[in-house]
Amino acid sequence: MTNSKIDIVVPWVNGDDPAWQNEREKYLKQPPDDIEIASNIRFESWDLRYWFRAIEKFVPWFNNIFFITWGHLPDFLNVNNPKLKIVKHSDYIPDEYLPTFNSNTLEMNMFRINELSENFVYFNDDLFPLQPIPEKYYFQDDMVCDEAVESHFMIDG
Repeated sequence: MTNSKIDIVVPWVNGDDPAWQNEREKYLKQPPDDIEIASNIRFESWDLRYWFRAIEKFVPWFNNIFFITWGHLPDFLNVNNPKLKIVKHSDYIPDEYLPTFNSNTLEMNMFRINELSENFVYFNDDLFPLQPIPEKYYFQDDMVCDEAVESHFMIDG
């Protein structure tokens, strides 16, 4: 099995950031309806230290992590790590679609991210590996093994 480089992409938002909240509020309907209020849970911030540790431990074959952000960064993040690429929404999404507060917009424009390998795995900050995952789970001879839309699960064995 021979693969080209495999990158990881993870979007993140700090829903507690007052600057981000102010920007988002400019675009909310006035007054917000129940769906918008309920959707605030989508912007909860997770402690990414565990996510990064899990990737380092269980997915050591990755090439780079492309960390997608509105512009804010977790305090602990080592932005000088050569395997970490910080990507702001404005770095890859055309201006006519900005600002965005919708993950679909982030996802549909990922192909525009500079230096992103053709082979990449898209993670979310609330889903991380708990055991080693071989790269052949995702790619074999540069071919996608399967389109995986996964949720929380455990594998015995």
